[in-house]
Amino acid sequence: MGIATEECKLGKIDGVLVYARRNQAGEAAVLDAIDLDHSKIQSIAEALANRGYGVMRQTKGRGEVLLRATILCSE
Repeated sequence: MGIATEECKLGKIDGVLVYARRNQAGEAAVLDAIDLDHSKIQSIAEALANRGYGVMRQTKGRGEVLLRATILCSE
């Protein structure tokens, strides 16, 4: 899988904007979401982890929580 470079808005989940970075094949490779409400990010992260995706949560300096999920695609 190549480096994901193209970013586009994927949609909203529980009021949180989710962005997808697409790989060269046009498939979503990495998802990003940022919100001040930790519980919303936690809910999205748990749903993705339960589906087998790798999920990383990180707190930013302003109290925002960044969610990054890596989607592993078989080639």
